[in-house]
Amino acid sequence: VADHELLASCQPAPRIPAVGPFVHERVAEFARCRPDAPALVSGERQLSYKQQDQLANGFARALLTAGIGSGRVIAIALPRGPQLLGALLGVLKSGSAYLLLEPANPTQRLARVAGEARAAAVISDGTPVPWAPGVPLLNALDIVPVDSVSPVALGPDDTAYLVYTSGSTGWPKGVAISHGSLASAASAWSEVYELRAADRHLQMAAAGFDVFTGDWVRALTTGGALVLCPRETLLDSAALTRLLSEQRISCAEFVPAVMRPLLAHLQQAGEDLRAMRLIVVGSETWSGAEYNALRTLAAPTARVVNSYGVAEATVDSTWFETRELLPEDSPVPAGRAFPNCRVRVLDAALQALPVGVPGELCISGPAVADGYVADAELTAAKFVTLPETGERVYRTGDRARWRRDGQLELLGRSDDQVKLRGFRIELGEIEAALHAHPGVAAAAVGLRESPGGDARLVAWTTPTGAAVNPPTLRTHLRKVLPDYMLPTEWVVVDALPLTPNGKLDRRALPAPDWQAVPAGGGAARTPVEALVCELFAAVLDRRGVGVTDDFFALGGHSLLATQLVSRLRDALGVAVPLRAVFETPTPAGIAARLDAADLPAVTREAIPAADRFDAVAPTTFMQRRLWFLDRLQPGNPVYNLAWCARLTGELDRDALQAAVDATAARHAALRTVIEEDVGEPRQRICDVSPSISWLTKRNARALQMCAEEAFELGRGPLWRVVVNSTGDREHALLVVVHHVIADGWSMGVLFRDLAAAYNAARRRVACELPALPLQY
Repeated sequence: VADHELLASCQPAPRIPAVGPFVHERVAEFARCRPDAPALVSGERQLSYKQQDQLANGFARALLTAGIGSGRVIAIALPRGPQLLGALLGVLKSGSAYLLLEPANPTQRLARVAGEARAAAVISDGTPVPWAPGVPLLNALDIVPVDSVSPVALGPDDTAYLVYTSGSTGWPKGVAISHGSLASAASAWSEVYELRAADRHLQMAAAGFDVFTGDWVRALTTGGALVLCPRETLLDSAALTRLLSEQRISCAEFVPAVMRPLLAHLQQAGEDLRAMRLIVVGSETWSGAEYNALRTLAAPTARVVNSYGVAEATVDSTWFETRELLPEDSPVPAGRAFPNCRVRVLDAALQALPVGVPGELCISGPAVADGYVADAELTAAKFVTLPETGERVYRTGDRARWRRDGQLELLGRSDDQVKLRGFRIELGEIEAALHAHPGVAAAAVGLRESPGGDARLVAWTTPTGAAVNPPTLRTHLRKVLPDYMLPTEWVVVDALPLTPNGKLDRRALPAPDWQAVPAGGGAARTPVEALVCELFAAVLDRRGVGVTDDFFALGGHSLLATQLVSRLRDALGVAVPLRAVFETPTPAGIAARLDAADLPAVTREAIPAADRFDAVAPTTFMQRRLWFLDRLQPGNPVYNLAWCARLTGELDRDALQAAVDATAARHAALRTVIEEDVGEPRQRICDVSPSISWLTKRNARALQMCAEEAFELGRGPLWRVVVNSTGDREHALLVVVHHVIADGWSMGVLFRDLAAAYNAARRRVACELPALPLQY
């Protein structure tokens, strides 16, 4: 009974206000009441709300003048920028629905989508669109901004936009989202995220991704500014950090694939995200360890949110945040429903399941779409009516369960859909494309994790006769699939393994040779080509990379491309632009560009070692900031960095204390305090070393209190070591350091040196760590 009562509390009834105003009407209202406020920032160009609204009016008038009125679908194939935003707002003002397309996608795929959506016109930048023959073409560069346009009457059930996602039948499936659904989602975001006109939102998602609509709606329906992130910046964590700072970004939604390298960069560089107040991560699973790390880099008052949603329910359906530490090896929970949304965990008979019992996650409420475009059979299977209440729900295919704390926990998929770097992929669509090749008798595709921890798409194929090589199949797939859906690992099998009942046994599919190169790309002809081949192999964890091997065909992606550029810079001393990898993604191509281009040299100035080491030194900018915050709010432990490890075996107490003393003596930072001199902070190095605190009872709360105990910056040491021994051979080692003398990256150095010093002390020998050439 308690479980069912708690289950009821997990499902708040949806709160459905009167629909409206619609999202484009809210933008127009801000153009009237805040005309000069920034609406869009794209590189050096900035448009105010008035200018953006005038541009939208120009697009709307052009469509209406051409006789393309209410109830039509307008395809937009533009790069991200002011014209794209003006076009989609203009389409909404004209009473039509927008369909955002990625011009770089295969022509066959674009033609299929535009045809199925019955696009009445295509808006482009003048580039020919052979995939829409006979469809009127509107050149965005010819649009003239105008002050006003006659309003078109719309209802909540009228379609606002169409978005296409990967489909299991071999073709993408389209979802039509109504104005009422989009208005409902906008209200929910505004309420939960407490969005305000002063916010500056970073826009990172591709235009064809439904998160793009979420980005602009959250910003422009609340009076905020939308800052477009260039693709090159998105892939370069250092450049992204600078953009966040220079543009004063307060709100952003990341996918885990972008968040992870950004997190690593911030920890290594000693930087943070404390200027942001809302950090959302969504689109795929990430871990509690990553959530905890992100919280430490955010301001104490900032909100770190995990969001979950599907295109069929207008982008987002649930959200989660906490101030508590999460279990590091568990995924971040999906949380609870947004306002105007209800989530359920149901069994196969569509009956509610109690707490802790896995089932299928189903969503209902005004944000749920009516169904799929031109696919009544799939609509009937996925959008169903509950037998008891008559309520219409969308079956997500995600497995989930309720936790006892009322939070929703995702458990994976019940079908073959996967998420890769934020993209939703139906494996069946790739398999269907492979089966269409005459040289393939049978095929299976799966997502596997390489030994290096990188998720990759793997294709298993059975040939009809002579084996078809992977480059040929990849070329075939490129005609119908976007790049992110192309397999990078290929395994040829005589037959696909089957279960006793005749179904594909995915668990029995053989592992690929992760380091193999599918086809030889030829030997290097010059020393530069040989070096680039070696760097390809190192970044991709491959062996035998040839000069004509394609970086992306071997499993490379945008995030790995940034690593390659960094290694090229370090090895050759030149600044190679990231776009070079995308334009010429082979060792031969990159080597040719290096030979032909006049690339800027990377200057490196050696840091000279000081001939003396003063006991007093000025503070760094970060230390000064942390000192100020400590003065503002004394005793706040939010900048404590804590690490705890379980030790099994006999612990030598004297050796551990000697190791702590030796590590403190080795690193001046560990003997540093921040003292005040005439109202100004300064560093002072003194001879202080922490005495280990020994706890003899199993007491997790005591360890937590030690981790949260505040440091006094003017008195050292600014780190502490605690050991909780629960037996002769079971111990917990806790190390707590204030962020003013260390960061996440330097903690690794601390643990390494502490371990080396302990092992040496136990053996009663001198520690053999090399002398430090510099002190921080």
